[in-house]
Amino acid sequence: MNLDYYQRPFYLISQPIVSEVLKQPHSKRKSFWGLIPENECSYLQSKELIETYYSSILKEIEKIVSSKSRMYWLHLSRRIFPNTSGKDKSPITIGVTRKIIDGAIEKYAQDEFCEHIGITGEIDISEVFDGLLLSNDLEYERELLKSLPRQVVLTKFNQTNMLEYYTLEKLAYEVWKCGATLRALGKGATIKINHSDKEYFTESRTPELAFLIDNYDNRKFSFITTRKGVVLENKDDLNSGKLLVPIYNISNTKMVLFNPIFKQFDIPLSFGDDMITNFLPILYPLRGYYNNNKPLFGSFFKKYKIEVVSILAVITAVSYRIFHKLFLEKDVAMVKPLFLRGYQGPILESDILEELDYFKNFAFLDLELDEDEKMKVNIQEGFEFLKLINRDTIDLLFTAPLKLFIPVSKDRVIIDYSKISQILDDLMFQVGIKDENFKGLLFEYVTNKTKSILPTSQCLANNNSSKQIDYAIGVEKILVICECKLKENSIGYYKGNMQSIKQRRENVIDQSIDESNQKAIWLSENPKGKNYDISGFDYILPIGLSAFKEFMPSTSKKYWINEVIPRVLTIEEFNEIIDNKIISKNNYNLIKIRNSVDKND
Repeated sequence: MNLDYYQRPFYLISQPIVSEVLKQPHSKRKSFWGLIPENECSYLQSKELIETYYSSILKEIEKIVSSKSRMYWLHLSRRIFPNTSGKDKSPITIGVTRKIIDGAIEKYAQDEFCEHIGITGEIDISEVFDGLLLSNDLEYERELLKSLPRQVVLTKFNQTNMLEYYTLEKLAYEVWKCGATLRALGKGATIKINHSDKEYFTESRTPELAFLIDNYDNRKFSFITTRKGVVLENKDDLNSGKLLVPIYNISNTKMVLFNPIFKQFDIPLSFGDDMITNFLPILYPLRGYYNNNKPLFGSFFKKYKIEVVSILAVITAVSYRIFHKLFLEKDVAMVKPLFLRGYQGPILESDILEELDYFKNFAFLDLELDEDEKMKVNIQEGFEFLKLINRDTIDLLFTAPLKLFIPVSKDRVIIDYSKISQILDDLMFQVGIKDENFKGLLFEYVTNKTKSILPTSQCLANNNSSKQIDYAIGVEKILVICECKLKENSIGYYKGNMQSIKQRRENVIDQSIDESNQKAIWLSENPKGKNYDISGFDYILPIGLSAFKEFMPSTSKKYWINEVIPRVLTIEEFNEIIDNKIISKNNYNLIKIRNSVDKND
């Protein structure tokens, strides 16, 4: 892959400033917290201060982002490697801060082109990078732009503008910091203000709370369900119905994994094996998403007055468009939205609608829509739903709702493919129906690496009592039984509302543990029934399963399998402890099975 026009200029512009810029938190940290007396704050004081600080950060973000256009900010930010300008460099934090920047661009940036960008062929080469390309050392870039088709380029851009971007990145980190601190406050922390610490405010945690939060943070998030708690995969077809969509490459995956694919499909392109691109394509199970969310479609229509299939047909059509152009037409330009930029455009809306109308038939095939569902599809309505129109609804703490089609001029938009996975993740959030048991049925199949030892219907004891066990698996002489709880998190939970966190504990953690305990006790007293027999086991370990990583409220053994593994797990965590043989007679909360012989034998 050859150098692009911006890479060496970016290096020359940023190299003198970037190391110093990233050393300290944003100056707002000092100017705000430096005026607050040093103190160990109460919960209410802590919460009020963080929320006030967050509001002041939003004003700073708006001031910066609103000074320039969406096209400028997208063009710039997508050419800078994802990172954070703060203390926390974890992949999750990097991903969140980038989403915050994306949300800020949608929420605050100007609609039309600004003076800081131009289009080659309409401007002189001397205007690019404020004339920097006229340098003898940058002849390659000058000739490159002359040889390529018309494209958007940075014009009035210098060290001050690069510094401004890194300032925005720092502010995005402060938004993340506010959200993380509010969530810690909701779990029992407070804040301590210390002017001699460059962080200025830190969390105060009891030793127990410090362990609980660290344990939670060090565990992996679940990626097999949406924010609604619905499983993504199609349980009847795990291979087809998937298309490539780009996500931020926060895992720093190298191109060595993809070069053989380009070769296999005769795509005339290769990257250096050690190259790390800004984006990474994943196979998204669009057909599985469509099938598994069907029970919610009616409620979605009542809430938004649009058919879900119209939205999914548009998303699937634009995703298939990339696949078709790259793998069938061998159009190497499609590598940019998949690996380098995450977006494509600007493109005329009329051209996009024309292509969507063409590719919708491929979308119908990919989703396997029946004739009735095809008749419901309205491409124009799907496009309008996925187009940024109402920026006021965007919440940077929640990083939603974001859109696929971003207007950048009167009649042109950007297709931001990198938003697809998040749009689908959020699409059904807070769309409810009375009976959401379908989520449990979908969820339980994911555990079925081994078929459940117990019936999926009621277990019938010889005394005619019965219990339904969601899933059970044997590990040597221990029977592990699972109680599934697939309740979606509230917005309040994500924002650290103490009442929301309490309700989550009661309705998911405590309830799944208590119900699994009751069923385990019943099984231990009735080891052999009419349609089951667990008399070959010595113990039962009752646990909970959730669609989301759950925060354990206490170090009490009630909430733990052992010293570090919680008793309410995600599917990924559950499968890992089974595969790694973590289950043993040393675990907490084992219930001994009554040693009995069926009296009828």
